[in-house]
Amino acid sequence: MSYLKTYKKPLIVLCLIILLAGFLTWFITKKNNQAYNPAASALGTQENQTPYTDLEGNILSLDSYLGDIIVVNSWASWSPASVTELPMLAKMSDEFSDKNVKILAINRSEPRTTAERFLKSVGVSDKVQLVLDADDRYFKSVEGYAMPETIIYDRGGNIIYHHRGAITEELVRKYIQQAD
Repeated sequence: MSYLKTYKKPLIVLCLIILLAGFLTWFITKKNNQAYNPAASALGTQENQTPYTDLEGNILSLDSYLGDIIVVNSWASWSPASVTELPMLAKMSDEFSDKNVKILAINRSEPRTTAERFLKSVGVSDKVQLVLDADDRYFKSVEGYAMPETIIYDRGGNIIYHHRGAITEELVRKYIQQAD
């Protein structure tokens, strides 16, 4: 009995310290997990990086689309699937325009003239935000290895679906609806 009286206060203090440490660990882990946003990480531009631009050379801030459902398609003129995917994405952009769905077509480091010539040949309208990525930064950031690649982000910036290779309209529609 005297043993319990002697160590009662230190045991209570030790238990409180363990509880506090557990709570702090949980809180910090939860906060760090909330801070990571895959879309922001992939679409953002750091100070020392070449910015994303549109076809006219205007700098684009792709993180301005965060909070919307974002469909990002990596494309290139040398990819046969881009011939059908870009017009399909333009059509889908029209279909989902009133639902805060943004469709970005990010070119894989081709010269502006090459991208423009290709887009003209496939008849892509301005319904899709066409993006030039001089450093191929986006494709590298998502660890791309197939062409084309399409990633669909929900409103929280989380990846809902990552498709490697040619994608169908049905799949894009399915995952946009799932993200909503």
